[in-house]
Amino acid sequence: MAGVFDDVVTCKTAAENIRLQKQITEKLYQRDTERLAEVDRKKSERLDHRSEKESASYFSATFANERAIIEKKLEDTNTVPNSQLIDHFDSLLLSWQNLQRFVSHSTLFLSSYEVRSSMEILNSLQKKIKMKRDSAIPKKKFAFKGQKKFDTSGNIKPAELVEGQLKKTSIQDTAFQAMDCGFSDRIGETLHVDNSEIFEKDVSLSRLKDCIMKLHGSPNTLHIDKLQGCKVFTGPVFTSVFIDSCKDCTFVIACQQLRMHTTSDCDIYLHVTSRAIVEDSKGLRIAPYNYRYDGLDEDYKKSRLNRETNNWDDLDDFNWLASDKHSPNWSVLSDEQRVKTWEV
Repeated sequence: MAGVFDDVVTCKTAAENIRLQKQITEKLYQRDTERLAEVDRKKSERLDHRSEKESASYFSATFANERAIIEKKLEDTNTVPNSQLIDHFDSLLLSWQNLQRFVSHSTLFLSSYEVRSSMEILNSLQKKIKMKRDSAIPKKKFAFKGQKKFDTSGNIKPAELVEGQLKKTSIQDTAFQAMDCGFSDRIGETLHVDNSEIFEKDVSLSRLKDCIMKLHGSPNTLHIDKLQGCKVFTGPVFTSVFIDSCKDCTFVIACQQLRMHTTSDCDIYLHVTSRAIVEDSKGLRIAPYNYRYDGLDEDYKKSRLNRETNNWDDLDDFNWLASDKHSPNWSVLSDEQRVKTWEV
């Protein structure tokens, strides 16, 4: 019996040794796997960092070169024959739009400072082109001729908008007067314009309260300032939309760039091909652009806005620097809270 007992003990000991050896092997394999994964992670980080630096370097060089070309074209404007001025400014606008698209496509690897700096330069260039164009090619007087609008009772009355003509004049009106057309100082009205009136124009909406604004077309830029309780619907904007000092509004907009300042408690149904930028704003709720009207497809073609690229839920909040936490100043509008399709 003693021999049998010894054999059983020996078998148990051997089995235990095999089990322990298997555990040790598994731990060594796990540790080796984790070590290799860490090596790969650090290598990937180095490659990503190098790629990002190389991309940023390429962006800086290319942006500076294209900017210099545009500024040189502007300087040469005085030597261009009058018969060629329209083609000259069309070429300048195309160069500016190409540079803007280049910035839009590069925002994924640029820092917030680089994005902001590039946009400021783009805006400055756009103003220079506009001032030079207006000086070289005097504009015809613009008005919304025959345009209809509605008061709060639904009665139709003619619009009273003429370029540069405002009900009030102050230092704050300066930006509005620089625009090609727009509306200001209205309460409780429904205003509607089509593409023939705003195509490639700089449009301003200023000091509106409880109004509905429908821009069916492709303006060049859209400047929105001091709106309260309004709804703004627009077709695809060629370049940028600027929103400042608005509250309790709904914006349904499509554009290359969106810049929003000191705005609160607003819903934005957005199509933007670059990263939208918000600053000193809060209570923003974002959803994808879903406006529908007759002629929208054609307006997209005219604006050359990329319909396939939409960064509607990728806002860059300049007041929120933490990269590991979402900004508390904006959120995505839930499916239950969204209007499914805006058709007005």
